[in-house]
Amino acid sequence: MPSRSFRPRNWGEAFETARKMPTYARLIWGLARDPRVPVQQKAVLAGIAAYLAFPIDLIPDFIPVLGELDDLAVLVLGLDWFIRNAPPEVVDEHMARIARHEDTLSRDLEKAGGLLEDRGTKVDTHVHMTDAGYLALLLALVQPYVALSAVRKKSLAKLFLLGGTLLPIGIFLIHYVGLAYSP
Repeated sequence: MPSRSFRPRNWGEAFETARKMPTYARLIWGLARDPRVPVQQKAVLAGIAAYLAFPIDLIPDFIPVLGELDDLAVLVLGLDWFIRNAPPEVVDEHMARIARHEDTLSRDLEKAGGLLEDRGTKVDTHVHMTDAGYLALLLALVQPYVALSAVRKKSLAKLFLLGGTLLPIGIFLIHYVGLAYSP
């Protein structure tokens, strides 16, 4: 059976834990959907999401590095608490399913992939998203050397923020829903 010890004791274990993050994400997804995990415990996940979405933090985000560390600490400590306090037999069962690739996240992503049956659309989506990412990077690098009005700069900033949000979602879909295996 998988070990229930999730806390790294040194840097090597910390890097190993980071490498296993997809497994932990699959575990958290499964535990969140499992009716045997108490609703009060699942409320911690909602609390974590609310803290991350709420604009007021313990350390303001505009402070470099430290501003993001409090968000990361709340995320890691909250998820660690959620996993540690789940019923041990439920955690072990989900870990065994993950090892056999029978977990709920895999099934949910397969269902989502089934909605995107047209492989040509998948390839086209991948190409356009990659192009949009390169274009955003190019424009961000060239922008200081181009005279643009304040209104144009704001609209480009909004476009880049939208692209910066959609690009990681698209990459996730490419790698986990199956877009990368398009013909």
